[in-house]
Amino acid sequence: MRARYELIGLAPLIVCVVVGGCGGGGQNPTDASAADAGILDAGGLDVGAEDAGDVDAGERSDAGDANARDVSEAGTADAGDSGRSAHIFDPAAANPGVWTWIPIEGAHCRDGSQAGLGLRIRPGSPGLIIFMHGGGGCLDATSCAQNRASFGGADLADWAAGLGDNHIFNPDNVMNPVRNWNAAFIAYCTGDLHGGTRTGVNVPGGPRNQSFVGHLNMARMTALLRDYFRGVDHVLLAGSSAGGFGTVLNYVQVTEAFAPTRVTLLDDSGPFAPTDQAFAPCLQRQIRDLWGLDAALPAACTACFSATGDGLSNLFPYLGNTYPLARFGLVSTTGDVVIRTFYGYGRNACDPALALPVTVDDYTTGLFALRSILPSNWGTYYSSGSLHAILALFPVLSVNGVTLSAWTNELVAGRVSHVAPP
Repeated sequence: MRARYELIGLAPLIVCVVVGGCGGGGQNPTDASAADAGILDAGGLDVGAEDAGDVDAGERSDAGDANARDVSEAGTADAGDSGRSAHIFDPAAANPGVWTWIPIEGAHCRDGSQAGLGLRIRPGSPGLIIFMHGGGGCLDATSCAQNRASFGGADLADWAAGLGDNHIFNPDNVMNPVRNWNAAFIAYCTGDLHGGTRTGVNVPGGPRNQSFVGHLNMARMTALLRDYFRGVDHVLLAGSSAGGFGTVLNYVQVTEAFAPTRVTLLDDSGPFAPTDQAFAPCLQRQIRDLWGLDAALPAACTACFSATGDGLSNLFPYLGNTYPLARFGLVSTTGDVVIRTFYGYGRNACDPALALPVTVDDYTTGLFALRSILPSNWGTYYSSGSLHAILALFPVLSVNGVTLSAWTNELVAGRVSHVAPP
């Protein structure tokens, strides 16, 4: 089926992919040569009506104009003193609807600088979006050079100007089920899929003394958010690319912190495929050891651990089976060039000199193999094409007659389904 991204009453739609914000070099995501852009980082994408790949325009909804917001900066937050959490977020509360940067004491980027989060408060809101930012993985000199090692208030301002009022953050789109919710932006600067637990790491052939502490940072930030947003009745834990993987790696600590409040998971472009042809065991072993992922995995997920390294895909059914009343969703394209490039580091026995993106067939097979092991409280939304981080296309994407916005509405309402190209 010839499919396309249709324009919404404006000039060509400009999509800044979630993984890299709105900076960096542009790429054509339908061209496999873009695979050399680095692990999990596609930069900015210009998507016109005719060059976007296989997508059925389907139903239209108006996303509105993405207006840049002023970003204010709060004082340093002390994650160890939960009694101060209301005071910590006061700058955001004083500027409702405005993204506010809040540094978090004790949270670190991989270069050792202070990490933080962005916060946009909607007074009286019934829910909270916790969005995990993407932007690459640090495995070697090349990939680390293309991955953020720090993130601050100016970086949040850049992100907010492009995506801060777009897709699930758009307050004006009536098709957006979380348009009036509070929102927290978990900045990504640890290069570890938000799952790291190690400090003082020397990357083979790359930077030295790195702090891969994304999972530890998330624990501090979750504690602050829980203390401040005790009154919400629903949390949406969402993320794209590295942040998509991060939702799965951090779901347990988020849902246990907010219990009994329901926590829905929305993973955009962060699949752990169960097939060796897609996600090789040697690559799984490499990232487990380098970033300390095993310490982020729930000990009760015995199938998640393996001497050869594989088993990360078993975290998906574990979450569904352990939290049967929760709802989970995975969004991806069947030829995602960025994740295929990441998986490519596992080809040829993980020889980086021979790394090539895995084939579309191997990736697609892995994606559907993952769907086949999911319990009934998981839903999937698969689109054809090679685009990455497609949650940014929330207002316009349609697959086989089902819009991504409608599918997301159903997920948030507690109903899941599987959507795929015909």
